[in-house]
Amino acid sequence: MISVKKDMRNLYGAARDQGLRPTCLCFATSDAHAVRRTTSFTQLSVEYLYYMGVQRSAKPPSSNGVSVKSITLALDLDGQPLESSWAYLPALPNPLSNWKPPVVTEVFKRKLDSTVFSVSKLVNALDSDVSGVLVVKISEAFYSPDQEGFVDSPAGDRDTGIHAMVAVGHGLHGTTPVILVRNSWGSDWGVNGYGWLTADY
Repeated sequence: MISVKKDMRNLYGAARDQGLRPTCLCFATSDAHAVRRTTSFTQLSVEYLYYMGVQRSAKPPSSNGVSVKSITLALDLDGQPLESSWAYLPALPNPLSNWKPPVVTEVFKRKLDSTVFSVSKLVNALDSDVSGVLVVKISEAFYSPDQEGFVDSPAGDRDTGIHAMVAVGHGLHGTTPVILVRNSWGSDWGVNGYGWLTADY
Protein backbone atom coordinates (compact mmCIF):
# COMPACT_ATOMS: atom_id res chain seq x y z
CA MET A 1 0.00 0.00 0.00
CA ILE A 2 1.37 3.42 -0.97
CA SER A 3 1.10 6.34 1.43
CA VAL A 4 0.97 9.45 -0.77
CA LYS A 5 2.79 12.54 0.51
CA LYS A 6 2.63 14.70 -2.64
CA ASP A 7 0.59 14.18 -5.80
CA MET A 8 0.35 16.69 -8.68
CA ARG A 9 -1.48 14.46 -11.16
CA ASN A 10 -4.47 16.80 -11.05
CA LEU A 11 -2.38 19.54 -12.71
CA TYR A 12 -1.82 17.48 -15.86
CA GLY A 13 -4.01 16.36 -18.73
CA ALA A 14 -4.35 12.76 -19.88
CA ALA A 15 -1.10 10.86 -20.33
CA ARG A 16 -0.11 10.63 -23.99
CA ASP A 17 1.62 7.89 -25.96
CA GLN A 18 4.90 8.59 -27.75
CA GLY A 19 4.45 5.44 -29.83
CA LEU A 20 7.59 3.97 -31.36
CA ARG A 21 9.45 7.27 -31.69
CA PRO A 22 12.42 8.21 -29.40
CA THR A 23 10.68 11.28 -28.00
CA CYS A 24 10.26 10.50 -24.29
CA LEU A 25 12.50 13.41 -23.21
CA CYS A 26 10.46 15.82 -25.33
CA PHE A 27 7.18 14.56 -23.87
CA ALA A 28 8.47 14.84 -20.31
CA THR A 29 9.97 18.29 -20.87
CA SER A 30 6.86 19.56 -22.67
CA ASP A 31 4.54 18.39 -19.89
CA ALA A 32 6.71 19.87 -17.13
CA HIS A 33 6.96 23.11 -19.13
CA ALA A 34 3.20 23.26 -19.71
CA VAL A 35 2.46 22.90 -16.00
CA ARG A 36 4.90 25.68 -15.08
CA ARG A 37 3.63 28.01 -17.80
CA THR A 38 -0.01 28.44 -16.76
CA THR A 39 -2.46 27.39 -14.07
CA SER A 40 -4.54 25.53 -16.66
CA PHE A 41 -2.75 22.66 -18.42
CA THR A 42 -2.49 23.25 -22.17
CA GLN A 43 -0.37 20.86 -24.20
CA LEU A 44 2.69 22.24 -25.96
CA SER A 45 4.05 20.93 -29.25
CA VAL A 46 6.26 17.92 -28.64
CA GLU A 47 6.93 17.71 -32.39
CA TYR A 48 8.29 21.27 -32.50
CA LEU A 49 10.52 20.73 -29.47
CA TYR A 50 11.86 17.46 -30.87
CA TYR A 51 12.52 19.08 -34.26
CA MET A 52 14.41 21.96 -32.66
CA GLY A 53 16.30 19.56 -30.41
CA VAL A 54 17.44 17.62 -33.48
CA GLN A 55 18.62 20.86 -35.12
CA ARG A 56 20.53 21.78 -31.97
CA SER A 57 22.18 18.35 -31.77
CA ALA A 58 23.66 18.54 -35.31
CA LYS A 59 22.72 14.87 -35.71
CA PRO A 60 19.91 13.35 -37.79
CA PRO A 61 16.82 11.92 -36.06
CA SER A 62 17.64 8.44 -34.81
CA SER A 63 16.38 5.66 -32.62
CA ASN A 64 18.50 7.14 -29.80
CA GLY A 65 16.51 10.35 -29.44
CA VAL A 66 18.09 13.65 -28.45
CA SER A 67 20.24 14.69 -25.52
CA VAL A 68 19.33 16.70 -22.45
CA LYS A 69 21.75 19.39 -23.63
CA SER A 70 20.03 19.67 -27.02
CA ILE A 71 16.55 19.90 -25.49
CA THR A 72 17.75 22.42 -22.90
CA LEU A 73 19.11 24.64 -25.68
CA ALA A 74 16.03 24.19 -27.84
CA LEU A 75 13.61 25.12 -25.07
CA ASP A 76 15.71 28.13 -24.04
CA LEU A 77 16.48 29.49 -27.52
CA ASP A 78 13.66 28.19 -29.75
CA GLY A 79 10.82 27.50 -27.34
CA GLN A 80 7.72 25.63 -28.39
CA PRO A 81 4.22 26.63 -29.51
CA LEU A 82 0.93 25.07 -28.50
CA GLU A 83 0.28 21.48 -29.58
CA SER A 84 -2.39 22.73 -31.99
CA SER A 85 0.34 24.55 -33.97
CA TRP A 86 2.14 21.32 -34.89
CA ALA A 87 0.49 18.13 -33.68
CA TYR A 88 2.60 15.10 -32.81
CA LEU A 89 3.28 12.80 -35.75
CA PRO A 90 3.03 9.00 -35.35
CA ALA A 91 6.12 8.70 -37.59
CA LEU A 92 8.55 10.94 -39.43
CA PRO A 93 7.52 11.66 -43.03
CA ASN A 94 9.23 10.05 -45.98
CA PRO A 95 11.13 11.80 -47.46
CA LEU A 96 12.51 13.44 -44.35
CA SER A 97 12.84 16.72 -46.25
CA ASN A 98 9.07 17.08 -45.73
CA TRP A 99 9.63 17.27 -41.98
CA LYS A 100 9.52 21.02 -41.39
CA PRO A 101 7.78 23.08 -38.71
CA PRO A 102 4.92 25.35 -39.69
CA VAL A 103 5.20 29.10 -39.30
CA VAL A 104 4.19 29.89 -35.73
CA THR A 105 3.27 33.24 -34.28
CA GLU A 106 3.98 32.51 -30.63
CA VAL A 107 6.45 30.27 -28.82
CA PHE A 108 7.04 29.78 -25.13
CA LYS A 109 10.60 29.54 -23.85
CA ARG A 110 12.05 28.42 -20.55
CA LYS A 111 15.48 27.97 -19.06
CA LEU A 112 15.93 24.51 -17.59
CA ASP A 113 18.01 23.69 -14.55
CA SER A 114 19.77 20.51 -15.62
CA THR A 115 21.30 19.89 -12.20
CA VAL A 116 21.68 16.23 -11.29
CA PHE A 117 19.21 15.96 -8.43
CA SER A 118 19.52 13.76 -5.39
CA VAL A 119 16.27 12.18 -4.26
CA SER A 120 16.11 14.59 -1.32
CA LYS A 121 16.44 17.61 -3.65
CA LEU A 122 13.78 16.15 -5.91
CA VAL A 123 11.39 15.64 -2.99
CA ASN A 124 11.99 19.22 -1.84
CA ALA A 125 11.25 20.49 -5.34
CA LEU A 126 8.06 18.44 -5.53
CA ASP A 127 6.95 19.75 -2.13
CA SER A 128 7.40 23.24 -3.61
CA ASP A 129 5.10 22.30 -6.55
CA VAL A 130 7.98 21.96 -9.02
CA SER A 131 8.00 18.86 -11.22
CA GLY A 132 11.27 17.20 -12.21
CA VAL A 133 12.21 15.63 -15.52
CA LEU A 134 13.93 12.31 -14.79
CA VAL A 135 16.27 10.53 -17.20
CA VAL A 136 16.94 7.08 -15.80
CA LYS A 137 17.87 3.53 -16.67
CA ILE A 138 14.74 1.40 -16.82
CA SER A 139 14.51 -2.35 -16.46
CA GLU A 140 12.27 -5.23 -17.47
CA ALA A 141 10.14 -4.64 -14.35
CA PHE A 142 9.30 -1.13 -15.56
CA TYR A 143 7.12 -2.60 -18.28
CA SER A 144 4.78 -4.29 -15.79
CA PRO A 145 3.81 -2.08 -12.81
CA ASP A 146 1.37 -3.64 -10.33
CA GLN A 147 -2.25 -2.53 -9.85
CA GLU A 148 -1.09 0.49 -7.81
CA GLY A 149 1.40 1.41 -10.52
CA PHE A 150 4.33 0.31 -8.36
CA VAL A 151 7.42 -0.96 -10.18
CA ASP A 152 8.87 -3.80 -8.11
CA SER A 153 12.42 -4.47 -9.24
CA PRO A 154 13.40 -7.99 -8.14
CA ALA A 155 16.92 -9.37 -7.91
CA GLY A 156 18.26 -10.02 -11.38
CA ASP A 157 16.02 -7.40 -12.99
CA ARG A 158 17.82 -6.45 -16.20
CA ASP A 159 18.27 -2.93 -17.58
CA THR A 160 16.63 -2.33 -20.95
CA GLY A 161 17.67 1.24 -21.79
CA ILE A 162 17.36 4.92 -20.92
CA HIS A 163 13.98 6.61 -20.53
CA ALA A 164 12.67 10.05 -19.52
CA MET A 165 9.53 10.85 -17.55
CA VAL A 166 8.15 13.53 -15.23
CA ALA A 167 8.32 13.26 -11.45
CA VAL A 168 4.99 14.56 -10.11
CA GLY A 169 4.83 13.35 -6.53
CA HIS A 170 6.29 11.20 -3.79
CA GLY A 171 5.28 8.96 -0.93
CA LEU A 172 6.10 5.72 0.88
CA HIS A 173 5.65 2.10 -0.14
CA GLY A 174 5.70 0.62 3.33
CA THR A 175 8.81 2.32 4.65
CA THR A 176 10.47 2.73 1.24
CA PRO A 177 10.50 6.23 -0.31
CA VAL A 178 8.89 6.25 -3.76
CA ILE A 179 8.58 8.80 -6.56
CA LEU A 180 5.39 9.20 -8.60
CA VAL A 181 6.16 9.47 -12.32
CA ARG A 182 4.14 10.43 -15.39
CA ASN A 183 5.09 8.25 -18.34
CA SER A 184 4.57 8.78 -22.09
CA TRP A 185 3.34 5.30 -22.98
CA GLY A 186 -0.35 6.15 -22.87
CA SER A 187 -2.98 5.49 -20.21
CA ASP A 188 -2.54 1.70 -20.28
CA TRP A 189 0.82 1.87 -18.50
CA GLY A 190 0.61 1.87 -14.69
CA VAL A 191 -2.47 3.67 -13.40
CA ASN A 192 -3.70 5.91 -16.21
CA GLY A 193 -0.12 6.50 -17.32
CA TYR A 194 1.38 7.03 -13.85
CA GLY A 195 3.53 4.80 -11.69
CA TRP A 196 5.71 4.66 -8.61
CA LEU A 197 9.48 4.07 -8.57
CA THR A 198 11.55 3.45 -5.47
CA ALA A 199 14.20 6.02 -4.59
CA ASP A 200 16.86 3.36 -5.23
CA TYR A 201 15.41 2.63 -8.67
